[in-house]
Amino acid sequence: MTDIWRTHVLFTRQWWLGVGLSICPWLFWIGFRDKRATGQFLLSGFMMIIVSSWLDQLGIAMGLWHYHWEVIPFMPANFPWNFSLLPVTVMFLHQYKSGIHPLFKALL
Repeated sequence: MTDIWRTHVLFTRQWWLGVGLSICPWLFWIGFRDKRATGQFLLSGFMMIIVSSWLDQLGIAMGLWHYHWEVIPFMPANFPWNFSLLPVTVMFLHQYKSGIHPLFKALL
């Protein structure tokens, strides 16, 4: 499986996109976060990782969607979404749009 990944996935455009989606949001967050409330933001991001991973696995198990390209062969292909994009988005919403109703943010 690793040989197939190395010959057909590694260094393709999709692979580079996955690497960028995994690393860039965290670098952006480190640069623009409110350092006084870092713990609170990390807690909300961690809760988003748990919820999004669970719901994503449920959708995959039910056959509603699937992912084609893995960034690293022994990690799930949904890593850039569940462990980077969604939690960082939630942390920024928590920081910059704190006045918005929580249910509206959850629907968004």
